[in-house]
Amino acid sequence: MFYAIEGASAFTIIVSEKYLDEIKEVFKRNIIKVTKDLALITLKSDEDLEDVPGVVSFIYSLFSENGINIVETMSCWTDTIVLIKENDISNVMKFLKF
Repeated sequence: MFYAIEGASAFTIIVSEKYLDEIKEVFKRNIIKVTKDLALITLKSDEDLEDVPGVVSFIYSLFSENGINIVETMSCWTDTIVLIKENDISNVMKFLKF
């Protein structure tokens, strides 16, 4: 598993913790922050959902209303991917039933 997001002044790289030492070796002094103990959730949707306004807002509101912080979000066509703290996963599973 490897995800990369390019921002205006930094890259976010998301990898399994088992590859963390390799990433640290490759990027050495260019690492700004390392966050561990995260869980990745992939929400699958139909192709036509991209034409529905407010989908991401709805997803964010579900997490917020249940006191869960989304650490990172990315999207790849029919997949909406969110990262949360690992210890929040059981709470998320209670309200993600749609």
